[in-house]
Amino acid sequence: MAKQLDTQPMRVVHFFKTYWPDRFRGVARTIDAIATGTAKHWVETDLLSRGTAFQQQVYDALRTIAVEYTASYTEIATQIDAPKAVRVVVHACADSALAVVILCHRVVRNDGTLSGYRWGVKRKQHLLNVERKVRSE
Repeated sequence: MAKQLDTQPMRVVHFFKTYWPDRFRGVARTIDAIATGTAKHWVETDLLSRGTAFQQQVYDALRTIAVEYTASYTEIATQIDAPKAVRVVVHACADSALAVVILCHRVVRNDGTLSGYRWGVKRKQHLLNVERKVRSE
């Protein structure tokens, strides 16, 4: 049986090309910099203004995670003064259509293991590996 093609990233690209063609190139560069590990710091984009007020708090907290580090969902919940809202933090990360740009791949379980990721745990692991490789260079 042939493996089904994961079309989620392609749908996101199509979305940007269709609804924000003037901004697509900047977003594409941002995603490429993060995916290749060349983004050394948070890249600003006004496309992240979507989501609830709580999601915005989560996304702002994710901006503080340096490229070479990870944080747990519990740490993020504590950072935004909502220590009992860990599951809501998980859902905020999962709901992000811009998971790569918002840096959700840098959020892990308390024990450091990987958990779900909008585009798959394998992709999450790959992004972390790329960032670790760049860090060691």
